[in-house]
Amino acid sequence: TVFGYLHLAELMGPEYAGSGTAGVQDLQLALEWIRDNIEAFGGDPGNVMVMGQSGGGSKVEVLMGMPGARGLIHKAAAHSGPAYPLITRDRATESANKLLAALDIKPGDVKALQAVTPQALMAAVGKTGGVDDGPVLDGAVVPEDPFGSASLKASSHIPLLIGWTKDEYSYFAWKAAWFGSMTEAELQRRVTTLGANAERLLAAYRHEYPGYTPTFLWNQLIGSRFRQASEEIAVRRATVAPGSVYVWSLSWDNPVAGGILKTPHTMDIPFVLYSFDRVRSCGGPGDGPKRMAEQMAGAWVAFARSGKPAHKGLPHWAPYDVATRPVMDFNTRSRLVNDPQPEVRKALAEIPLSGLPPGGTT
Repeated sequence: TVFGYLHLAELMGPEYAGSGTAGVQDLQLALEWIRDNIEAFGGDPGNVMVMGQSGGGSKVEVLMGMPGARGLIHKAAAHSGPAYPLITRDRATESANKLLAALDIKPGDVKALQAVTPQALMAAVGKTGGVDDGPVLDGAVVPEDPFGSASLKASSHIPLLIGWTKDEYSYFAWKAAWFGSMTEAELQRRVTTLGANAERLLAAYRHEYPGYTPTFLWNQLIGSRFRQASEEIAVRRATVAPGSVYVWSLSWDNPVAGGILKTPHTMDIPFVLYSFDRVRSCGGPGDGPKRMAEQMAGAWVAFARSGKPAHKGLPHWAPYDVATRPVMDFNTRSRLVNDPQPEVRKALAEIPLSGLPPGGTT
């Protein structure tokens, strides 16, 4: 993170204008290489699909709004990407200033900064509690909000496939002391720290998952930013470019270790890549993983070819629109659901993305 997204423009001068987006600039360079060379490998430089999961999903979303990447992307898929909105310059500068202070480097002292070893830099990151972990709305490489109307119009020709898994945060939280043992009283104590709107969201999750324990209800709350950001991006893109966005969710519960993680973050990867047989320790035995892979990999391949995820192994999949909000729920028998869990969606709409519970497993 510190090597790809440390924003130093205000502290170290104009030559550092793009320092807060170095990580996504690397991706742009890779796409330029593909444009210039992929035909020699049998590829089509006019039909390039980018796909990313988690932080990778967020980077896909940012790339779509970068002027420098225009013309390099023709299809896009963002899995569980929680990056909306981007980090502001003020916040990124404050974070960088703390890091420089930990290194005892004054703003403007480029020579001293360049003399810092990677080991010393990482040690300083540890002392300050970390730096912001994503691209910055820097006004240079990313001159405007990638999710604002101007950027969305500029990338409206790029079809987007976007979605999330049912129990995102169990992937991060399963080693936490509270995982599997949280009491109702502890759940209530934690929820009261999140404001009044969190109570409505908790009630909505209780209704949708009546068998969920306090552990998994809290897991839903702290993982809800993945769904919230994905739906918000889908709404914005569908409004500007109708018919270009397809939304999915994954609800197939992973049977490994008695189903302790349910449907965690990353569960989509071995299905989309059709690699489930190589990771049976993660996906479990039996025919379930193969059935999931046939549906999901088939959809992604179809989308890469045509910009539409339809194939004979799935029911009809309509593009997302704000009136009916169709979402393909992937399970052993997948189904298209209009406006799934509407009370959850409405409760999330009342909570700013910055107001959702922070990451971490405590």
